[in-house]
Amino acid sequence: MNEVGTNPYYQNLLNQLKESYHPDAPYWSQMETELAADEFSSESKTGWPLVVVFFRCLQSTFYFGQFLFIGKWRRLQKAKEFCLLSSQEQRVLEMIQKEYSNKEIADALF
Repeated sequence: MNEVGTNPYYQNLLNQLKESYHPDAPYWSQMETELAADEFSSESKTGWPLVVVFFRCLQSTFYFGQFLFIGKWRRLQKAKEFCLLSSQEQRVLEMIQKEYSNKEIADALF
């Protein structure tokens, strides 16, 4: 689309459409409208890619920070819950997490 304004091909094609079709035909008027829109969009895109890249990087940094913060917060919550248990309950919990059976837990504790 960068060459729309500089390449004469598109303007020549538009002139051929105007000559080939009836003046009220939508073909050449649609192409004329699209060429004007393409020329406008190609002229106005000079600084936008950098702005978009900047905001995408900023957004990614924000989401990554949220991910790290939430992960750390969850670890702290688990640590707080773990500290609320007595030492005996903590040992039982560790054995349950290691998938010990009730008999193995009882044998180890008593």
